[in-house]
Amino acid sequence: MSDVDYGTGDLENRGDWMNAILELPEVKDETNTEKINAFWNNLVSITYADYPDVRKLKARIKAMGYGSPDIEDPRYQFKESFNVEIILDASGSMAANVNGKSKMEIAKETVTEFVSGLPENAKVGLRVYGHKGTGSDSDKELSCNSTEMVYNISNYEEENFNQALNEFSPAGWTPIALALQEAKGDLQEYPAENNTNIIFLLSDGVGTCGQNPVDVANTLPDSEINPIVNIIGFNVNQEGAAQLKEVAEASAGSYSFASDQSELQSELERAEQLADQWRAWKDDAKVDVNYQHSELRGDVTWLKNDFRSSLRSQNYIMEDILGVLLENNHISEEVHQILDQKRSDWYDMMDDLIEQLQADLYDMADRYAEALKEEIDKRNQEQ
Repeated sequence: MSDVDYGTGDLENRGDWMNAILELPEVKDETNTEKINAFWNNLVSITYADYPDVRKLKARIKAMGYGSPDIEDPRYQFKESFNVEIILDASGSMAANVNGKSKMEIAKETVTEFVSGLPENAKVGLRVYGHKGTGSDSDKELSCNSTEMVYNISNYEEENFNQALNEFSPAGWTPIALALQEAKGDLQEYPAENNTNIIFLLSDGVGTCGQNPVDVANTLPDSEINPIVNIIGFNVNQEGAAQLKEVAEASAGSYSFASDQSELQSELERAEQLADQWRAWKDDAKVDVNYQHSELRGDVTWLKNDFRSSLRSQNYIMEDILGVLLENNHISEEVHQILDQKRSDWYDMMDDLIEQLQADLYDMADRYAEALKEEIDKRNQEQ
């Protein structure tokens, strides 16, 4: 067995991976291609690494190119109005502490700072869910039907917004699907033709009310409001992260993870970029495209490195597991050679795809930046 330097999470999960692999039927016949291929597919699936979310960086690149005539996504084209709806988890788990503060305290403080920095003409709304009842089974129906618009979509007024934040505390279950459905209705009077609509969903866990939020998320991209959806998993576990990623994917949005207040603040600060672009457009101000372009190209490089790190980790684990399977006579020497060659070919293919991903993201950032600079120069000449 090879001496592999696994990450902490890999060490914790290695036994589970090995047990799952050993439960698969033994493969000794090197001529049974179908069985070998099935075994290989299971090996890849079971050892799947936590690869970074490309959608998040693509969304930031699109935000940099907001208003560019080269951008294909209509959600990122200049609109007259800019509306942000925040959907905040107020289920009982938000009472848990992170670094001495409850998750709810952290969320409220961070959301307050975020909305206070939005452009003057932008509109903001705040919806909460799970804020009634308790986490007990007897209160499940009440809690799973609890979602409320505590601050109607309108211009930000500090006193009224803070008052709205003080109206609720962490309480019950987690009706994410219902909250998303209601948010869609909240924005119905702001059609995407004339409005940039943003939805931020902040949750610390999986939906617990039976409905699948992915089903609701699927209805958002082609709806009249066509929102840009940002899902933030706050100190969320693996199960919750998996579902929230699905929600983001179904809504053509992005998913981010934040473990504490500083990371949550960072995620919302990134979200302000789109608002700043809109404000600059409305105010005829020049956007610092060159700085944003340089920063994003750097982030593309970091993303490639993260992908490579995850790929290498998964490759090492598969190589190690194949050695253990051979030692335990679970696969024959001939089958081991076939599977190990598949692993090597797979690694080379994935490495090439990562290189291509970097090139594609560089190209996307370059095109949007160049087109936006041309648009800015054109507007300045017209003034």
